[in-house]
Amino acid sequence: MEVIFDETYGTQVAPLKMHMSWPGQDIFHLYNVPENTARRTYYGLNYVPTFRWDGKKIKDPSDFANYPQWYAFVRTTIDTLSDTPAPIRIELNHYMTPPVLPDTLPDSIHVQVDIIAEQAVSGLLKLRGAIMEYNLRQTPLGVFYYVFRDMYPATVGDTLPNLNAGDSLHLEYAVAFDTVNYHTGRMMNTVWVQNDQAGTTYRKVYNTAAGHIGLVDTDVEEGIAPLYVALEQNAPNPFNPSTAIGFVLDRSGEVR
Repeated sequence: MEVIFDETYGTQVAPLKMHMSWPGQDIFHLYNVPENTARRTYYGLNYVPTFRWDGKKIKDPSDFANYPQWYAFVRTTIDTLSDTPAPIRIELNHYMTPPVLPDTLPDSIHVQVDIIAEQAVSGLLKLRGAIMEYNLRQTPLGVFYYVFRDMYPATVGDTLPNLNAGDSLHLEYAVAFDTVNYHTGRMMNTVWVQNDQAGTTYRKVYNTAAGHIGLVDTDVEEGIAPLYVALEQNAPNPFNPSTAIGFVLDRSGEVR
């Protein structure tokens, strides 16, 4: 699954892996029992592994004769769902604050979310976010990917108003960085808008956004970034009086 998700991460899918308390004591479940349990209860789960696609159950690995058939189904499902136009667009910006000496690790993860409605959307709309780590080892079982760590602002999410086409919302969050258990090079973030209103759209996810979280964040307006930058006269040095440092941006936009 990691190969499939890695190929499509951030463009077609935003995976989030929750760990349950069964069949044994899972250290990733024990790290955050209340929120793992809350999400299990929300979906009414009673076995693993089980998947939810855009908040809905379609099929699980147990529905197939072997895992190659399951993997083929996953790829087809991702393509099919990603081809369906989403009623909202989510723009996500996130970064970790650089540490200030004597600290060596950041203290917060900052998240900025913009929601733009492409179509009218109504119901009990909730914005939810989840901090993950990409690559964690659980001895003796091995390495796990896209592991859930913490939800923000909470498992219940932030309630959003009904949206008409063209409406937009801007939300910002500061999420505590666990300096004991988190690893700066592995942090990931997923945000999604979900409908909690009972009925046919219950638990439906209207769109998601996800990405790896960098340590710093610098926005560069399109069109102002130079093609080449030179640092002249890196002196005093009579034998090498000039040093040039150049870089080329593939495209204008954000630099991290």
